[in-house]
Amino acid sequence: MKKGFESVYGELLDQNGFTLLKSKHPYFVRVIDNRVIQSISFVNEKEMDPTYEGFTICVGVNLMSTPMTDFDQTPVTLDNQASMIPMVSFLQSCKLYLSGYADIPAKASYFYPKGDGTALNDALLESQTKLMPFVLGFLDQYRTPESLITLHRSLVPYYRDVVILTDNVDAFLSKREAEFPKQFEELVSVMSGNPMMKPLFERKKKEALDSFQNEKQWFSDRKPDGKAYHEYMHNANETKDMNLRTLKKLGLTLQ
Repeated sequence: MKKGFESVYGELLDQNGFTLLKSKHPYFVRVIDNRVIQSISFVNEKEMDPTYEGFTICVGVNLMSTPMTDFDQTPVTLDNQASMIPMVSFLQSCKLYLSGYADIPAKASYFYPKGDGTALNDALLESQTKLMPFVLGFLDQYRTPESLITLHRSLVPYYRDVVILTDNVDAFLSKREAEFPKQFEELVSVMSGNPMMKPLFERKKKEALDSFQNEKQWFSDRKPDGKAYHEYMHNANETKDMNLRTLKKLGLTLQ
């Protein structure tokens, strides 16, 4: 699977500026202006029929100054779930939150008879043909931190960092203030209609309100005049320097 993925995806992704890292698990990665990291890899999947096996592609869109994927591990390990998105979740979020994408692929996972190298190669070719035009078109649209702010949080794992690093805290909090009353009303409606939730009703309401206030405070503290801003920026710059060193060791040529 590893060799097949590298072979089938390699030429196309190389033409689009991606480099296959010298890591234990195969990741194709490109870095834009030392600010945005875009990654493409795969993870194996199991089929209910034990005579079949499969895979899905995973995509990462992250900032250089946020914790980076562990490229020696598969995209679905616990640490990497914060930075890599399996294709099924990626496509669902695109359908829900993006407009102007008429041809979002419907198929996210590919299966083939276990041990059949020809069928595996055919499945990889089909996934590359069906998925990559959409994925690469998406990634080409979002090459800067400023462009990432327009995406939904489900498509940018470190979205809160994008908000801070692009100085969009006020706009983000204004949007959250507008969204929260409806979300809170829906929560109350669901709980009040469920007799099993009655003993927890007031506690859950308080937890939701407290969580919202804590979220607002966290972002406010990291505005340029906030008490945690300088510490945040110091840590972000240290993380960026460490990530740049790591990528160079893995064979990526950076500016």
